[in-house]
Amino acid sequence: MRYYRDNSGSVYAISPIQTHEKEWVALTKKETEELLNPQPTNEQLAATARAERDRLIESVRWRIERHNDELALGSEPTEPLEPLLQYTQELRDIPQQEGFPTDIIWPEGI
Repeated sequence: MRYYRDNSGSVYAISPIQTHEKEWVALTKKETEELLNPQPTNEQLAATARAERDRLIESVRWRIERHNDELALGSEPTEPLEPLLQYTQELRDIPQQEGFPTDIIWPEGI
């Protein structure tokens, strides 16, 4: 498959058995790579990071709920609550990090 651009900037994919218009210009290998593998925008990177943050928070949510349930039942908690809360707060603070969304320092999991 070869890729061509016309005078208006539109891009066309042409198979080896097709012919392209004479005024079309073939894209370079680098242009083709950029076309087929575009870099994500900052908005896309931020959305991906927030989704990962939310997934990590959800992965420890059950442990926080277990702690609260154990206390409500008068049982000794299986683990301390503070490290779990600290971890979830560090995750919530990720969008405020300098360099977000391209340079993220993820907190160490617990």
